[in-house]
Amino acid sequence: MGTRSRCGWFSIALISASLMTGVSQDATEPPPTAADSEQDAASNGTPATAADQAANAEPITKEAPREVVVMLEGGREVVGILASETDDAIVLQIEGIETTFRKADVRQVRYLPSLLDRYAKMRSLVAADDLDGRVMLAEWLRSREQYDLALVEIDSVLSKDAMHPRAKQLRSWLEQQVALERQRMVPQASSPTDQSSKDRFAARNEAKSKFPLLTNADINVIRVYEVDLKYPPRMKIARSTVDRLIREYAESPLIPATIEGRESLYRMPTDEILKLMFRLQARDLYTEVEVLEHPRAIRLFRSEVHGRWLLNSCASAQCHGGQEAGKLWLYTDKPNADQTVYTNMLILDRFKLADGTPLVNYAQPAKSPLLQMGLPQELSLYPHPEVPRTRGSRGWKPVFKTTQDRRYQEALDWISSMYRPRPDYPIKYTPPVSKPATADPEPDR
Repeated sequence: MGTRSRCGWFSIALISASLMTGVSQDATEPPPTAADSEQDAASNGTPATAADQAANAEPITKEAPREVVVMLEGGREVVGILASETDDAIVLQIEGIETTFRKADVRQVRYLPSLLDRYAKMRSLVAADDLDGRVMLAEWLRSREQYDLALVEIDSVLSKDAMHPRAKQLRSWLEQQVALERQRMVPQASSPTDQSSKDRFAARNEAKSKFPLLTNADINVIRVYEVDLKYPPRMKIARSTVDRLIREYAESPLIPATIEGRESLYRMPTDEILKLMFRLQARDLYTEVEVLEHPRAIRLFRSEVHGRWLLNSCASAQCHGGQEAGKLWLYTDKPNADQTVYTNMLILDRFKLADGTPLVNYAQPAKSPLLQMGLPQELSLYPHPEVPRTRGSRGWKPVFKTTQDRRYQEALDWISSMYRPRPDYPIKYTPPVSKPATADPEPDR
């Protein structure tokens, strides 16, 4: 038993290495076919099931997904299944959720070899008697929706060890999935439920097109208010703005009384001029300051919250990113665009629960409902409400395992980095509100 376990882990390491290298050499041992599996089962005395016979008689032909590695401008790499690509954007399917990346934000796209080529290579690295390694390979196939191939691997494993626990468990799941795939391939007449789903989809797209987004001027205002003078971003302040500052606040002792002193203001670094504006509370001049890059707090929100888990976990089409979102509705199109990031941040900043509790607690970040609702319900101060499982939705799942989760800690850093005391941005914005729609119930299992 110990030898098999060590071999399994070694095979897993080889498989993991092969995933990203994309080597597509000819395999020394070709992947087993359904006929091979049937022969193995017969020699082991294991009768073929009805699912086996159906799979052998009529194999499901499903196009293997094409995986790509997208390197963003910041150096972060994202791996996903290629859903679509245009001149302006590339859409990846990541853990079942489609995520759009602007080509302007992408440094490099690396297309991995075809799934079948990679499978053949990995299969050649796993010895025929390395059963744990072959189960791991079946898991890899399953994650890429290649259920027939995964079932062949599992059958071959069970022909050698009929009591392999993980293989037995996985085979039961794969049999059901193969049966469902066959049902989907049978043309069915449209029903009122199908039409209802189409109507909801059309309504959701129409609502998205009317989703209010912040303007560039609004975005600049937020940047000004969130500037951390310890880490000043690049800024521009026109000479005419300094003229107004001197003229309109001439009575303040902070404005030099001498000509020489006032002239020195024009030579000050932009962050020092902005600091003077803050001390004078010259809010009427903030809009004339042009902040050319994201302040530190916004960078943290953009990379560690918005891009890492908020859109993928909270803003899916079945949750707070669709027309069924209710009062908290986040924008999901063009996820890397400044308008999307700043609009969603403003929505979170201003949102309050039904009892008036702010979604983000800036005084005690760890008690923010935004983070607490991402924890398992038994660990949370604000347990997330149950979300019914519907067709196409797995219901609610926690974002963080514990408060020690790296993503939870990164979110704390973002909240703590926002300016305090919290400013009231002079931005008129009314967030959209959607009414929950009646969803199709999930079929019994």
